[in-house]
Amino acid sequence: MSHYELVYLMRVSTSDSDAQKLHTLVNDHIKAHGELIKDGEIGKRKLAYEIEKQIHANYWLIEFNAEPESIKELHRLLTLNEHVLRFLIAQTRAKTKEDIEREEQMKESMEKSRMRKTQEEKEKTRTEIEEKKKQEVPKKKEEEKEKLSLEELDQKLDELLKDDSLND
Repeated sequence: MSHYELVYLMRVSTSDSDAQKLHTLVNDHIKAHGELIKDGEIGKRKLAYEIEKQIHANYWLIEFNAEPESIKELHRLLTLNEHVLRFLIAQTRAKTKEDIEREEQMKESMEKSRMRKTQEEKEKTRTEIEEKKKQEVPKKKEEEKEKLSLEELDQKLDELLKDDSLND
């Protein structure tokens, strides 16, 4: 038996019941001719380019072990189905326990780094906000000083004008 991965894209306009029928049909074929390892819907995604005037598609991923002879029948089954836009059956190396553990460690480390980055961004925005507030307070004081100085200037001008008017 060989290890395979099947990815197929289904039309978004496909009803839930038709999608489920197709998915069970594919799973039943795989189970009849091999062993189902992993099965899951990736979800709705935007396509890189239009396929049969479709912009979005629902992605499905299935990992399985099967005899190479059964792949032709699976290929025919997917080709003839009107709801399938594209599919790819790739023969891959079977994952060992070490590979699975390594993937889990990678996922954990990626998640930790993502969390760390978000924390750093939050702290950075906090410090930026605090700095802006600190900068705004001195600006207000400077504006008040300018206002005071303007008021003082006005008073002095008024005094000078009064003095000039008295001298005339």
